[in-house]
Amino acid sequence: MKKTQYISITFILGLLFISCSDNLLDIEQRGVLAESAYFETDEDALASSATLHRLWKEELFKSLPLFDHMTPDWYAGGGIRNDNTQFEAENEFRYTPEDTNISSYFNKLYELIYNANLVLENYTDDSDAKLQVKAEAKFMRAYANFMLVTLWGTPYFVDHVLSADEYQLPNAESTEVFWTSIESDLNDAINSGKLPSKAGVDDFVGRITKECAQAYLGKAYLWQEKYSEAADMLQKVIDSQNYDLVDDPSIICHTGGDHCKEYLAEAEVLDDPANYTSVNGFSGFYFAWKLSNSITLHDNLDAWKFQTVGGFGFGNPTASFVDLVKSVEGEDGKRFKNYFISWDELVDTYGATATRNHFFNEGWFQTKLLNWESDQYNDLGAYGWIYTHQNMPHLRYAEVLLMAAEAYLLDGDTPNAVKNFNKVRERADA
Repeated sequence: MKKTQYISITFILGLLFISCSDNLLDIEQRGVLAESAYFETDEDALASSATLHRLWKEELFKSLPLFDHMTPDWYAGGGIRNDNTQFEAENEFRYTPEDTNISSYFNKLYELIYNANLVLENYTDDSDAKLQVKAEAKFMRAYANFMLVTLWGTPYFVDHVLSADEYQLPNAESTEVFWTSIESDLNDAINSGKLPSKAGVDDFVGRITKECAQAYLGKAYLWQEKYSEAADMLQKVIDSQNYDLVDDPSIICHTGGDHCKEYLAEAEVLDDPANYTSVNGFSGFYFAWKLSNSITLHDNLDAWKFQTVGGFGFGNPTASFVDLVKSVEGEDGKRFKNYFISWDELVDTYGATATRNHFFNEGWFQTKLLNWESDQYNDLGAYGWIYTHQNMPHLRYAEVLLMAAEAYLLDGDTPNAVKNFNKVRERADA
């Protein structure tokens, strides 16, 4: 009798579960916005734009230290040998496919493409806000594809949101598919009429401008050796008269350069002490001198504008690179004096002492990216590391002028090449 009752109860419970299972599937997950409910309003479009700009900022903060390592002119630095084996391998060109710094940057580019494709496939063209974010998405996708084709050649090409059965794509057969897409996306963004322009050289626009897109299209033409097209497109940026070189190049990459007339685009970093560990992916401790190798200054402290201790000590220049710059403009050159300082000068002028030698150092330190006191938050972060809040430029007007000079020169127009090149040289007093 009891056995029969148990079976009946189990059967009834099973029926109840089956009858209500469909209703359970209709319950919305809390704290999550369904994709079908997004991509609808102008506020959604503004949020999508913020996401794209945030991802571009993260891309910059991943690429800056990575590309700094991958040059014969700089040492990776650090405290001792094997302090950071990946940085050292990148610096010495010994890296392998297992290098997570490189793979992480590679993934970030495809994350940017994925989010751009989401925007392009889901927003309807029925408002200025949505058209603007779609133009920005085309710019971002073109930028990511530019970095992929110039660094990896023929990785897999993605021009839409992939379905589950497309996740294992083959590599592209040639670079042409990338360049065609880059040119198409940038031309669409430029011709959309939805990318703003600055109102003048001292104006600031916190989103992608038409001139920024033109500059990157000129850069794409230059890489493809389309010199006439590159010169014409870069000249449009110059003719806009919305950008210029700052008089003092030492402010570049410091808070003094935030929103300056030389930046065509910059990664915005808020001065938010309450969230100093999260607002800046390019934390100041990367270039600040190593705590365990700390250098202490005893004299003329009022003349020293940098915050040195509280970092890893990466990015020391090689002596050969210092000698090259010195041979061009001498020790009194504006760039030389702003970008380098020797150990001898630190001792003679500032009374420097050190607890131990700095690894990967030939007697020279770089000061171009060494943090200014004004760049950092008032207090050191956890474990004594420095966190900073200066904006970092994606693209500067100096690069536009130099690219234009190269394009003109290779297109046979020497006078315009010299004209643009000399603008940069004259600012540097070189």
